[in-house]
Amino acid sequence: MRKYGERMSFSGGAENTLSVQVSRHNCPGSLHDGDITLRITQGEEQVHISPDTFQSILDWLGHGQSQ
Repeated sequence: MRKYGERMSFSGGAENTLSVQVSRHNCPGSLHDGDITLRITQGEEQVHISPDTFQSILDWLGHGQSQ
């Protein structure tokens, strides 16, 4: 598992270069407050996604490990 704050940029696909940083979900009152998330940044846009959700997306596409 990567450590908080680690970042990687990805390029070469159909999309513009994006970066992914390991961060924490900070939403006071949420059941998931403080959980690890992946902060995906592309241009001015940002989205936080949990590793479990990311894996579910890969599974849905047929690229996941838990097929």
